[in-house]
Amino acid sequence: MSKPGKETDMANESEAAKKHADLPAWYHRIKKKSEDWNPEFDCRSDYFEPSDFDEDISELEEEDEDSFQCRRCDAEGDLEAGCECYLEYDSDDISEPYDGPDAAEYYRLKERREERKQELKEEREAEEEDKRKTLKLHKQHVDEVRAACEALAKGTNTQDADGPPIDLFKYFPWGPFWLWDGKTTTERRHRGVTYDLYSVDYVEHCYQYDVYLYWKYIEFGEWDEAFDEEQSHTGESRKRKAHSADAASTGKKEETIESRVYVSPDHDMCFKDISAPERASLKTYRLETWDGEEEVETQFVGQDFLRMFVRRDIVEANADDPVPDSAPEVFEFVGVVSESSKEIAKRSAKSRETYKAQEAQKAHKVHKGGRKNKKARRR
Repeated sequence: MSKPGKETDMANESEAAKKHADLPAWYHRIKKKSEDWNPEFDCRSDYFEPSDFDEDISELEEEDEDSFQCRRCDAEGDLEAGCECYLEYDSDDISEPYDGPDAAEYYRLKERREERKQELKEEREAEEEDKRKTLKLHKQHVDEVRAACEALAKGTNTQDADGPPIDLFKYFPWGPFWLWDGKTTTERRHRGVTYDLYSVDYVEHCYQYDVYLYWKYIEFGEWDEAFDEEQSHTGESRKRKAHSADAASTGKKEETIESRVYVSPDHDMCFKDISAPERASLKTYRLETWDGEEEVETQFVGQDFLRMFVRRDIVEANADDPVPDSAPEVFEFVGVVSESSKEIAKRSAKSRETYKAQEAQKAHKVHKGGRKNKKARRR
């Protein structure tokens, strides 16, 4: 026959075990991680990471009722017609104070979990604010370019009609470009212009914290054919390399320019050459990659403005996350030549001119000194 004291102890142990079993699922999941943690060899200060709580922090989950799934009985569907666990059980916490044998550990983890909730909430709010500011900036530039399009449309009768003259490389002078063919180094001259890209469509539907690393810019460039010819006549030129053989331009309408879009840190779109536009218009230029697998369309609508249209499937192929169904079939981007890039080009051109003047001055002194030495020897 059991003694009354022993029966009481067993009853207390049973009650404690029941209370322990009723602790929320998140506690058991986190506590289980302590089994593989050795404080002597593990560099972590605790057996869990703050991110371990993210899996079931219910306050921050944005589940709609149609996709509801109970974590306790796995019931799915409408909350009112299916599972009723929520009436008697809160998967987030226990309703009564807990005084079991591991109460101290439970409340310690609960405090850490609350801290993680607050941290995630602040991160989400910061991301929403950053998206709002980014969207505002992109909208500002999109509106600016659309206004240029509207002004252009009013001044022309048809979509392909010419508007004011434009010079893509107006602010960007020729610069030296050295090519190595494995045997000799050859100088060529090249110049290019970069349009920073903005898109309300992309920010609204594909926003992420590093959105500024995607679809950053489109650039155009041309090679100085006249310089190549001059070098050839003096015997200082060589056969052009294959990858740039078709990329030269003198800026004339019948000549061509090369182009490239920075899509992501891992991918660029390099396009076949197109005719260099001489006037702003709503005419569409089709840019096709050399392998023919990707393409975009552009309109040069002003001296510093362009529009670019990209199919949704191309955007999605270069996105980290799936593009939502609400996204348009064609994404609109606008390109703007920034004032800072113009200023940098201006300073660079000035530096080159200063360098040339200094080199000419040195050469003149050397030549003059040589003439003096000759006269001295004659005497």
